[in-house]
Amino acid sequence: MDSNRSTPVHDSRGSPALQDRERSVNVESQRGPVKSIGEILNSEREGSAVSSAAGASNPLAGLSKADIAAMPIRPYLDQTVLPVLLEGMKQLAKEKPQNPIEYLGHFLLNHSDSIGRSPGP
Repeated sequence: MDSNRSTPVHDSRGSPALQDRERSVNVESQRGPVKSIGEILNSEREGSAVSSAAGASNPLAGLSKADIAAMPIRPYLDQTVLPVLLEGMKQLAKEKPQNPIEYLGHFLLNHSDSIGRSPGP
């Protein structure tokens, strides 16, 4: 189907359903394989061990407030929140508490000093 038309587009390659399937395969091959949550956590676990060892006390130490504000969002979160969040997610998966959001919230609060405290906005 063409996104601008409501009728299927037919060509020498086959039916509209086949064309849609070919498009989805092309999109999947461009994005690469889809990883499971376990695979993502395992790869992040390996990466977070290195990053947490490098700057566990305060990953932003030595940076001015202007430098921190100028950081792109992804590196900022990768350096500050992600290591502690991933550790909390691992603990959450092990414990499987009845209230996972509350458990994760407490974990993050209890481990927030490993992120390093900076003044609020």
